[in-house]
Amino acid sequence: MEPVLLWVKAGSDGVRLGGDPLCHQIFMILIEKSLHPESGLVFSVKTVNEAKPPAEFREAGLRHAPALQHGDDLILSHQDEIIDYIDRKFPIPSFKYECSAASDATANLFRSFAFFIKEVNTDPKVREILVSISEILLFS
Repeated sequence: MEPVLLWVKAGSDGVRLGGDPLCHQIFMILIEKSLHPESGLVFSVKTVNEAKPPAEFREAGLRHAPALQHGDDLILSHQDEIIDYIDRKFPIPSFKYECSAASDATANLFRSFAFFIKEVNTDPKVREILVSISEILLFS
């Protein structure tokens, strides 16, 4: 099977991985799925400075990251379509669960957490909450 290529937004230097939460979400999904021996998923990541995109990015008809290419024929540039495709093409491991309460509680977890990471906040209450969450995760 051909490797998947994920295009992500470059950081301020135009080369290294940027801080876009949508790109990171898809990157994390690919990492987790590729770690499972039965998934068959092999992928690579390229950064793109959208102000000066490389020819390969432009020739694929892409304008914005995140974007995903798989083989010669598949190009996706919408986050939901990318995630749906990954889940269909590489179903193992599945991240789906049947607990509506858990689904509701975690629906915007990644975006909310990314906001806290990107926005430097010196409020001690924010740090206190993050430490509390960390302790719960470590000791449960």
